Amino acid sequence: MNVHYTARQAALTPEIKAYCEKRLARLKTLVDDILDVNVVLAVQKNRSKAEINVRAKGGGLVVAAETQDMMDSLNGAFDTLEDGKVRDGYRIDYLRDHIEQIQLAVTDGVGVMGYCPWSAIDLVSTHQGSSKRYGFVYVNRDEFDLLDLARYRKDSFHWYRKVINTNGADLS
Repeated sequence: MNVHYTARQAALTPEIKAYCEKRLARLKTLVDDILDVNVVLAVQKNRSKAEINVRAKGGGLVVAAETQDMMDSLNGAFDTLEDGKVRDGYRIDYLRDHIEQIQLAVTDGVGVMGYCPWSAIDLVSTHQGSSKRYGFVYVNRDEFDLLDLARYRKDSFHWYRKVINTNGADLS
């Protein structure tokens, strides 16, 4: 398997290269007989983006587009409750970018049955406990105290509800 990196207006940092290599390792488990991989680093909408193009035997092609916001969200963005609100724009960007890629795949003729985000409500991570949150609904607790366990709808909750109501037509 040949791997080629192309940088367009974005630097290939050791962190981004390590992240892409982790993604490629995951893609290898999903795609048989990978022939070559082209990773294109660029800037889109003022954000770094890594697009991973995989060519497999039989002409199969997989594209995984990862923005810097996606990498940040996977590597350490944490939700905080302030005045009863959770501003999780990084999660909205992450979901929007994935849904846009799904829409492109459907346009190219790929049969997509659905898209399922990780979790509707915050859950405990086996890696980062309850400090790293994944859901659309914030649960008021911390690592060592259950607090009142009140639930708060995050900005991403309201955004995703709009996406569902418009069947993906409105991703703003």
